[in-house]
Amino acid sequence: MQDKKIRFWNKEVTLKNTITVCGRDYSIEFLNNDELNKVGDPDGETSGARIGYCDFITGSIYIDERLDEYMARTTLAHEVAHLLIDTLGVNNFFTKDQIESICDIAAQTHEAMIKKGIQYARRTADDRSSSRTETRADDRKNLHPKRH
Repeated sequence: MQDKKIRFWNKEVTLKNTITVCGRDYSIEFLNNDELNKVGDPDGETSGARIGYCDFITGSIYIDERLDEYMARTTLAHEVAHLLIDTLGVNNFFTKDQIESICDIAAQTHEAMIKKGIQYARRTADDRSSSRTETRADDRKNLHPKRH
């Protein structure tokens, strides 16, 4: 199990091979499609449709190695949402389709927050280096542009 290098915002970053969710470490493994479809489904009934899977018993998250960086990030976030739903014990409140939708929403929310957070952090760092006279109110104004 090796760390995977991906491009993120025009930089090469390393996607670590473990993540901690609610105090438990989970391994992250990148598998080819055949291996991925056998994980948790030894009969292969998923027929190539699976791009990610989390195994609560072994503490592993599996991601299709063919995914680009965006899909690898959102798939990891989707699988972490599954872990949270299971760990928090709310999986019995939803149907399988509802859980998949919740995990998709969580993954896209995570992606949007990362993007906005990075943009804000970069702008804030640039502002600090060029001028220290701006107020917090000015920063908030820049964060929420007026809608037309």
